Amino acid sequence: CTDNNLLMTGHLIEEPTLVQQTYSIGDAMRSYRGFTLPGIDMLFNSLELTTAKQCQSAVHQYGREGMTSELYGVTGWKFDFKGHKYQGDWQAALGVTLRVPHLFWVSMSGEGKRDYPASIGYQSPWYKEYKFIEDHFARVNTALTRGKPVVNIGVVHPIESYWLVCGPMAQTRFEREDLEEKFSQMINWLLDETLDFDYICESTLKNQFTGVENGFGVGQMNYSTIIVPSLMTIRSSTLDALEQFADNGGKVMFVGSIPEYVDAMPSDRAINLAKRCISIPWIKNKLIANLEDDRLITVSGSSSVIYQLRNDGDRAYLFICKKEECKNYHEEWLCRRTVKIKGIWEIDLLDTITGERHPLTIRHENGNTVFDWVGGQCDSVLIDIHKGTRTEGYKFNSRCYQYMEYLDGEVEFSLSEPNVLLLDFPKYSINDGPLSAPQEILRADDDIRRKLEMRIRSDGMCQPWVSPISTDPVAKVKLVFEIDSDIEYSGAQLAMESIEFSHVTFNGQSVPMTKTGYYIDEDSISTIALPDIKKGINTLEIDLDFCDACALESYYLLGDFGVELKGRRTKLVQLAKTLTFGSVVHQTLPFYGGNITYHFNYTGKLDRAIEVQKFVGAAISVDVDGQRIPGMLAFTPPRLHLPDMGDGEHKIDVTLYGNRTNTLNSLHNTLHHYVNNYGPHIWHPGDGQFMYEYDTSDFGILTTPRFWSE
Repeated sequence: CTDNNLLMTGHLIEEPTLVQQTYSIGDAMRSYRGFTLPGIDMLFNSLELTTAKQCQSAVHQYGREGMTSELYGVTGWKFDFKGHKYQGDWQAALGVTLRVPHLFWVSMSGEGKRDYPASIGYQSPWYKEYKFIEDHFARVNTALTRGKPVVNIGVVHPIESYWLVCGPMAQTRFEREDLEEKFSQMINWLLDETLDFDYICESTLKNQFTGVENGFGVGQMNYSTIIVPSLMTIRSSTLDALEQFADNGGKVMFVGSIPEYVDAMPSDRAINLAKRCISIPWIKNKLIANLEDDRLITVSGSSSVIYQLRNDGDRAYLFICKKEECKNYHEEWLCRRTVKIKGIWEIDLLDTITGERHPLTIRHENGNTVFDWVGGQCDSVLIDIHKGTRTEGYKFNSRCYQYMEYLDGEVEFSLSEPNVLLLDFPKYSINDGPLSAPQEILRADDDIRRKLEMRIRSDGMCQPWVSPISTDPVAKVKLVFEIDSDIEYSGAQLAMESIEFSHVTFNGQSVPMTKTGYYIDEDSISTIALPDIKKGINTLEIDLDFCDACALESYYLLGDFGVELKGRRTKLVQLAKTLTFGSVVHQTLPFYGGNITYHFNYTGKLDRAIEVQKFVGAAISVDVDGQRIPGMLAFTPPRLHLPDMGDGEHKIDVTLYGNRTNTLNSLHNTLHHYVNNYGPHIWHPGDGQFMYEYDTSDFGILTTPRFWSE
């Protein structure tokens, strides 16, 4: 790659713990030597600090242009814009500059639609609005790819000490657990106290060590303090460098036990070095007290934060975000934090949501620059630090709202796509045999395949380009759905997969298999027109030339009708004419996953802010008199300032961007609300977790929108 002027990127596997690294890759940091753009893979809605920090340390030391992350995988359909921002923010603070969103499907065919959703593409109804998220990160990364990182502390990585005790659990369990616990504690102790650091990889230090004239030199970095964190063994080459550093007046801290082995052989060399350096027990407050001289940033407030600081000539950029995981993204509150930066500076706020720059109100105290930061728990802040003494400027949350006015509690609405009745409980038969009782369609597929001695579809199945899927018919399979309706309806569409293997009959009438369009996925879910729906029970029969390539998947009845859901029973009804604020699941839209626009009429001036306290969806946009208002309601506070549109009659359209949770999720798994690993296995629950009822999620604007006036 280097010879051809290409950046090699990618990621390793199993990096976060010492045991995972040992079993899978040995030493994560050693492996980053070969990457010109090192990367990580951040699955789930989780917080893997060690994974990111190891990679960031290598990026710093090798002077790489940036750091890649494959992120958002297996987060599920319900993951909203606030979740996307939070997951991206903490990774940006720990070095990620190139985002590789997981994933965009070429096809949702068969088991593919359960390939660790959601899709960041047109299959998700919010995809046209995703620029709102990516513009934020483009602005963040513009700053965080400039200059050079400022990090004072280096921590010797303990992976090789773990190898020393990685034997049978009966003999080594407690030593292994102790090293693992300390590995986790050290990173949390330092980051919780806003003391940024880099790991130092012993196996590469011999070639990276650049001397001690400007600190402890590792590649492109120089550290003022080196921590040796309760190692069992240490390399002689590492001790050579530490001894030089100590001889030159550098600060070396032995925390916890002192290594009794050198190059995995008994030795008192490290013990002798520790006697002339700082040696403290494994106690957090003693560690932090000895690092105050290395502190650059202090953030006090209601929760821990992490940061990245970069020098860029005559200015510096500081990015700060929340550290703790956020689970209930639509249930949080504003909090106040005080940020203290070493030195006398003036500061500009770089608003990554709007792209605007604002001089920030600050104060100078005891040789430090201080400002108050007010925001949501999952907010972040990017500032430009430069020489100067200006103190007056923008204040966070400085607008004082005193008057509150609620909008109408029941409004008209419009949908971005047809409503849907999910059809996933057919009766079925094989080769004109007797019909079964109604069964969930994936379980029916499993049963049919077992009886025909065919492979069972699952997350472990081979992809079609590895093991070609046969289209040769094996049997005749009939599916029968009974659709209850309180209304007569014309113009319904049936969305289906495997259309090429299918023949459809509706109420005894053969249906032309002419494609009229698609639903959600252009490649795999085709639509056909159905005859009129009658009141009472309607019978939908699908005859299939069943083969390996013929995947039994849910069918979708589409139209401008309503759906009533009670437990496992569904019925077609009139579509609601208005919506009240609350979940739409109980307002004739139980399986709907598209966008919903709520329509208001308002008389008066609009020089105020509109707020939606609680909603479930990706984000919200606002249009006034047909004009899109810049910005979105996505983060805390979920509030948007409206321009002065003049006094009079105004039409306000509030659009909630949906998700496919109630259309495509594992609605028959009793635990699907509680997992953070949304892969194919979730759609194939065992008998103990399977339920016949539909376990839908709330969806919609849950609280009445309101205006705030100054």
